[in-house]
Amino acid sequence: MLFTLAIALNGLFLALGAWASLRHFARTEREPRGASLLTAATVLGTALNVWLALRHPDPTPLEIAVSIALMLVALAVFAAAIRATRLGGLSLAFSDATPGAVVETGIYGVIRHPFYTSYILYWLNWLPLSAFDPLSCGVAVAMIAAYTAAARKEERLLTSRLGSPYAGLMQRTWRFLPGVH
Repeated sequence: MLFTLAIALNGLFLALGAWASLRHFARTEREPRGASLLTAATVLGTALNVWLALRHPDPTPLEIAVSIALMLVALAVFAAAIRATRLGGLSLAFSDATPGAVVETGIYGVIRHPFYTSYILYWLNWLPLSAFDPLSCGVAVAMIAAYTAAARKEERLLTSRLGSPYAGLMQRTWRFLPGVH
């Protein structure tokens, strides 16, 4: 029953991510190649993780609890990011578009890339469900590297285009997790 809940939460997160990609983020330009690659990697990585999780014989209650906890935090961070950016202006990963202003309210007052944080937690939640299978670990590492690359690109772009307001945000906030860079 709890295993089914863990898988269902992953499905909910994927559906919300798809909705955000299509409806929440600004699409003023052609979809960036990096965003398209992230989408393809998400579909393939998720399919692989579902397969690995189903192959994992009887995950322990602790493994399932850790997975569910990570997904609940991922969903909460995602919802907080949506709430803070409900007026729009953010674009897809690897875009060259710049929002009209620096978002500093809500969760953005603590971390500057909450969407990426939620995606990272999504990938980490698969690890206990797959018994830390090396393939699942590899997918998580690759996706975290991709989000880190996207965040660094955005930080360079926003610092150059928005100047001191964004530089100030970078000094006051953490990139992904409080207490961790």
